[in-house]
Amino acid sequence: MIFLKKSTLYQAVENVKPTLELKRVRKGGTTYQVPAIVSQKRQERLAIKWIIESAEKKKKKNKNSFSNCLVSEILDAFNKTGQPRQRRDEQLKVAEFNRAYTLYRWW
Repeated sequence: MIFLKKSTLYQAVENVKPTLELKRVRKGGTTYQVPAIVSQKRQERLAIKWIIESAEKKKKKNKNSFSNCLVSEILDAFNKTGQPRQRRDEQLKVAEFNRAYTLYRWW
């Protein structure tokens, strides 16, 4: 069994937290993905959710226990690698690409 420090877990979540997300807005029969700022609580929820989801995927591929897969994903997130970090970077890239649609925001 592997134990992690709290600071390692906090830093892993901090490295995965998304700053922007895409919201779908329907305007004139067309659906646009509009970038929106994510609240602090939602950032933490999404980061933890992504880490757990990637650990579950890793468990399905391997015969390791879930706890080992979760520790592996947390360490990957701490080192700024792994599936959750890639997901965050992809989402940020798409949000930057779609920033022309920010005029459709009304919230």
